[in-house]
Amino acid sequence: MLPFMSPPGGRSRTSSALGRAERWRGHVTGGLRALLAAPLATVDGPPGRVAARTIIAILAAAVSFLGVVRAADAHPILISRGAAVIEDDQIAVKIEVCAEDFLHNGLLSQADGQFSPDGLNAAAQKYRETLLQSFAVRDQRGERLEGRVDSVRFDQPPTGPMAWTALRRMRITYGLKFPLTQMPLFLTFRFHAAESSASAPSQLLLFVSKSRAAGGKLLQLTSRGNAETIEVAALAKTSGNSTGVKPVGSLQEDRFQKIQAFVTREAKTIRMDVYIPLAVMETFVPIARRSEDFIEAEEAGKARAALEEYFRAHPPATLKGSSAKGLARMERVVLVAPGEERIEDVPPASRRIGAWSARVGVRLRWSNMPSGAQALEWGLFNASVMNATAWTDRNGRSVEQEVIPGDARIEMSAVK
Repeated sequence: MLPFMSPPGGRSRTSSALGRAERWRGHVTGGLRALLAAPLATVDGPPGRVAARTIIAILAAAVSFLGVVRAADAHPILISRGAAVIEDDQIAVKIEVCAEDFLHNGLLSQADGQFSPDGLNAAAQKYRETLLQSFAVRDQRGERLEGRVDSVRFDQPPTGPMAWTALRRMRITYGLKFPLTQMPLFLTFRFHAAESSASAPSQLLLFVSKSRAAGGKLLQLTSRGNAETIEVAALAKTSGNSTGVKPVGSLQEDRFQKIQAFVTREAKTIRMDVYIPLAVMETFVPIARRSEDFIEAEEAGKARAALEEYFRAHPPATLKGSSAKGLARMERVVLVAPGEERIEDVPPASRRIGAWSARVGVRLRWSNMPSGAQALEWGLFNASVMNATAWTDRNGRSVEQEVIPGDARIEMSAVK
């Protein structure tokens, strides 16, 4: 149980959210271990590419998630936990850190290898400003919301000198408030190390939920400065799907983190729309701009030109087989803002766009295609990007497929 104090008369919603985050984390960990222990026969799909792809995905998730747990035990990184509740007029956040964070941020001094209670209390107050600088919340335009620290609370106030090893066990909870003038449609959360901090890496596990709504989402933010964008309305949706029908791919909440491609087969053409989070795209080609937080309107043209040049040399997909008679044409490259679901939604005029929530959209078209079955080979991989999700029409239904190196073929049925 996380050591968040309860208000008189019961637990706060933020504290309850933290409890749910901790339980959710335990369920995911247990579920991954169960899946890894299951025999291959229990994995749906052909024993070849589908089963292999599923097992690879499970292993990748397990290594990534369990690595955080193992790291907390071995302590090569600092783990903070938190919860954010989106209310009508504010975002209420509680973040729990360990006192060792103060040491790595240069806020603590020691005498004879000991840290005094006065020094710890002073460091906890100084850390308020560090936290406000490191933890950022942005709206769908990319503008940073103004926040304040309302409370600082030790789980066990220091009463005597402490050795540095005891700092890891001392937890401090910060209460933050971000006032809202209206309910946001999208929010972007980011946690990055302060410029004055030492080299010790850290992570913030943040559970985000909406007031008076079940469900939520667990974000993993690292001190390297990754950003996570969420659609606020999606937080209130249940995770189950009684119809068994997948939602439209571009509407899925992970569109801000993953590469997605949508392939449409028509009589004599194949159209592919690809959406790539800007942060992911910049692992392939950097986008020059004055600020890391925005692409200004006057910078957008040069950004699109750089992207077009890259895609001409490195198309996301190529047509395979002897029937590849049509020529691929790059019809449009755009910068997609939150709320713009499709390439068609992007206005023709350049405008300022928030970089942390932006996506790159590119449309490819193959013309003069024969009516027989066709296949595309996905090629947008690098050392940081090892998968993408593709949706393809096959025999009148939309099929979701995960493409990975060595299994990157996207097949399409013949046109009837």
